[in-house]
Amino acid sequence: MDKVINKIKETFNKIIKNENVQAFGFIFLVCLVIFSIRTIGNDFTLPMTGDYALQTYAFYSQGYHIFWDFIKTGEYPLFDFSNYLGANYLGTQSFY
Repeated sequence: MDKVINKIKETFNKIIKNENVQAFGFIFLVCLVIFSIRTIGNDFTLPMTGDYALQTYAFYSQGYHIFWDFIKTGEYPLFDFSNYLGANYLGTQSFY
């Protein structure tokens, strides 16, 4: 049993002394602190998640400009890149 425990301790120490693991740990802690400060400041809510931020807000905020561009140019964009990786402009509101 002592051999197993010593082997586990040696492996753990070897992992902890690795520079890549230390760099990852440091970056992880910095991100955790920043995320915690932001989460506490927003009353433990995530500010940019859910259907409102990803779909509804983009649809209404850009709807006016897209509509008038369609009237002027005759081109109607079906894909919108304003929310993260993008979304189908009409499809995001089709189920509402």
